Amino acid sequence: MFQRYPEPCYMRILKVETVDAENSERPRKVKVTVEKTWRGVTIPKPVEIFSSSYKADYELIDKEDEHKFLQNSSKIVEKILSTHVELPPLLREFVSDETGEKNPQMKVHFKSTDNKFVRLAKDGEKPNVFVTMGLGQPAPVSLKLYEGVL
Repeated sequence: MFQRYPEPCYMRILKVETVDAENSERPRKVKVTVEKTWRGVTIPKPVEIFSSSYKADYELIDKEDEHKFLQNSSKIVEKILSTHVELPPLLREFVSDETGEKNPQMKVHFKSTDNKFVRLAKDGEKPNVFVTMGLGQPAPVSLKLYEGVL
């Protein structure tokens, strides 16, 4: 179980197969087919774990303790991204000189998957996450490095 998120993250084992070792020096591996639930959402297709099955990162949970993982009802807020984002400052100057546009923007390309809770805004929909180009706000400790720049 990943302890990083408040939502339940776990894998339910569906099938375990042993894999013959190619040579005797390497540890024996197994191929595990699991139903993966990440941040409260169950991935529709079973996932196969093979190359990382030897790691000790996984924790087996007793049947009696399963309800603790399944009871968590935390919901994730979906993030909606804008379909266009401003160009970085130097590139913006080059494109602006070439095209004559005052504020050129580039189209956002985003690959959506089953376990991402971010999507692009549809026509007429207002995004709730805005990506901007800039320095951001530096930590108070490093403010002296930015004197005369900000």
